[in-house]
Amino acid sequence: MLRRALSTLGWTAAGVAALGVANTYRFQITTHRAPLPGLTRPVRIAHLSDLHYGVFMRRRSVRRWVQATRQARPDVIVVTGTDGTYTLFVPGDWSGLTLRTDLSATETLTGLRLNGAATLAGDVSDPAVREYALPAPSGADQTLNAGLTGRATLSPDRSARGEAPLTVRYAHTFTPGTTGTVSFAKSGPFSGQVYLDRDCDGTVTQAERTPVGSVTVDDRWPRLPDGHLAGCALEVQVTVPAGTAVGTVETALVTASLTWANRPAVQDLASVTDTTTVTAGATLVKTVENRTRGLGVVASAVDALPGDRLRYCLNVRNPTADVLTGVTVSDALQGVAAYVPGTLTLEGVTLSDAPDTDAGEIVLRTVTVRLFDLAAGATQQVCFEVLVP
Repeated sequence: MLRRALSTLGWTAAGVAALGVANTYRFQITTHRAPLPGLTRPVRIAHLSDLHYGVFMRRRSVRRWVQATRQARPDVIVVTGTDGTYTLFVPGDWSGLTLRTDLSATETLTGLRLNGAATLAGDVSDPAVREYALPAPSGADQTLNAGLTGRATLSPDRSARGEAPLTVRYAHTFTPGTTGTVSFAKSGPFSGQVYLDRDCDGTVTQAERTPVGSVTVDDRWPRLPDGHLAGCALEVQVTVPAGTAVGTVETALVTASLTWANRPAVQDLASVTDTTTVTAGATLVKTVENRTRGLGVVASAVDALPGDRLRYCLNVRNPTADVLTGVTVSDALQGVAAYVPGTLTLEGVTLSDAPDTDAGEIVLRTVTVRLFDLAAGATQQVCFEVLVP
């Protein structure tokens, strides 16, 4: 932060002396040179860090620090600590000091307080606090406090392609940054719903799939071990209606707008882009095999007698050059044939018959299996057996 502040004054540091405690009982001195463009003369900075004056470090140690600092003949002295505070000592006749805070994309200033007088940020990138003019020292102590908080983030961008009608669920992570009220919105012609992983366990469960328009971020929001607000899974469901023309593309902007608690004028906006493309659909070929007497013959139709078991397979192929997303296969049992429990499979892997967390189920004599993503040129097979009465 100090180097960034110096650069705003047009100084060039020819040498920086850093003094720090290597452990509780000794300290070491290291020297770094950092050329900064635009300075008219060299500036020497003494930086003392983590001194831990108290039970273990007493006056004798302080004398050594002072002697070493004097020998360095610094123009500026900085004292910092692990509690996030620092003290800057500059010559009393200096003027034109500017504090520049070049923050990352995940943090921002809430305001500054100089000698008790507060300047609050009007928005998350308020230049009034990002570049702050400091008073001339004039031999007096000046106390400056800065409030720092996290930025709201939403990531990553997603895309999917599939045949209409189509339902796609895009997985994101939302991190609020600070407390307040957050509102979610989605643009674009396709209908959409936002679901939030309220317990922040990393997965939006079926029980959590209640559409969310806004949510309060307060002390109940899960936190990381270091105290930061945790990032939670956010799911955006996009529904493409039947009849949507092949080649239709929706580029939807999904936003999370966080209004700071007790500061309704400040809103922090995070966003992602979800792109949904309507493509030509998959092809399906249905085959049947008489497992009782068919001798391995697989065809489009077979003869059967009462008591025979028939194995039907639905062969789904993606003939396009793109990944198909959200592919679902359904087949209703015809006639009086009875489904044989426990025979539903996807690519040879058994699925449960009941609606649950796996990819398939059979309800009211209709078999439904969700293939999710189907790679370009790929084929997947859904099979089940019936008994001829």
